Amino acid sequence: KHQEQASVDETQKEDQPGWFLDYVEHYDVDNPKAGEILSGKILDISEHSILLDVGLKRDAIITSQDLDQVEDEIVEELSVGDEVYVSVIRTPIGDDDLLVSLSRGLAYQDWQKAEEYLKEDEILELKIVDKNRGGLLVSFESLQGFVPNSHIPSLRRGTPNQNAVEIKQSMIGDILPVKVIEVNRKQRRLVFSARIAQKKKREKRLQELEEGDLIKSRVVNVVDFGVFVDLDGVDGLVHKSEIAWDRVYDPSKYFKVGDEIEVKVVDVDIERERVSLSRKALLPNPWDQLNEKYSEGDLVEGKV
Repeated sequence: KHQEQASVDETQKEDQPGWFLDYVEHYDVDNPKAGEILSGKILDISEHSILLDVGLKRDAIITSQDLDQVEDEIVEELSVGDEVYVSVIRTPIGDDDLLVSLSRGLAYQDWQKAEEYLKEDEILELKIVDKNRGGLLVSFESLQGFVPNSHIPSLRRGTPNQNAVEIKQSMIGDILPVKVIEVNRKQRRLVFSARIAQKKKREKRLQELEEGDLIKSRVVNVVDFGVFVDLDGVDGLVHKSEIAWDRVYDPSKYFKVGDEIEVKVVDVDIERERVSLSRKALLPNPWDQLNEKYSEGDLVEGKV
C-alpha cells in the first residue's frame, strides 16, 4: 500500500509543471517575519559578516552594519558553532538574503534576563548613567533601565526640586542596588526600585546580625541621645549610655559623621528593625581596675 501511495505521489509530481516544482523547492514554509526572534548556529565568520544556520532553507546573514552596533568584546568572543539569538530585519522575497540582527538578538536575551530577575526577586547592582526629571537611568546589559524618583531612597518626600536635581546629579557613576519591578518589552519599559532593594537588603542583613558580634563601622549621624552607625545596609544605634564608661552628656564631643568605630551588638529587634550597639563594652572596665588602684580602708579625695 505504501509503495502504491509513493508511486501515486511520484506520478503527481511528474505531472506538475516545472515552475511549480521550482516554487515549492525554494518556498520557505516557515518564512520568518520582520522582528521575529530566531536561534541560529554560526557557520562562518568573515571580516564583514557572519553566516548562520537558522533551521530554514536559506542561511541568515548578520551584516557589518549590525555588527558595528555590538560591543567589540562580544564579537571577538564569537566562534563557528556558537548558538546565538538574532532578530529578522526583513522577510526575504525570492532570492533575497535573509538579513538578521545580532544586536537585537542580544537585546532580546537581556529582556529575558530581566524577566528572570523579576521572577527570582533578586537584587542587582547597576551603574547610574544619567538622570532625568522623573528619576535615574541605569545600565542593564545592553538595555537602559529607569529608577523613578519615588524609588530612590535618598530622595525623601518633600525634597525640593533643586535639591533633588543636585542629589541625582551627584549619583551619576555610582553603583546602585536595585530590584526589577516591571518588565514590558513591547513598550520597552524596564523599571527598577532602589527603595525595595534597600528594604530587602536590610531584612537580610538583620537576619545575619547576632548578639555579641563585633563590627567595625562608620558613624552616619550624631544626635542628642547617641550616634548611628552603618552596619552594611542597616543603621545601628550606640546610645549615649553605651559610648563610654564616663557619663556622656554630648555625643558630638566623642564622635562626628564619618568617624570609624568598632562596636558590639547588644540586641537585634528584627520586627522593629532596630539594632542596639555598645562601644563601652569594648573599652576597659574601670571597676576592674579599682582593686589595683585602691584597697579597702584607703583615704581618698573625690570631687562633688
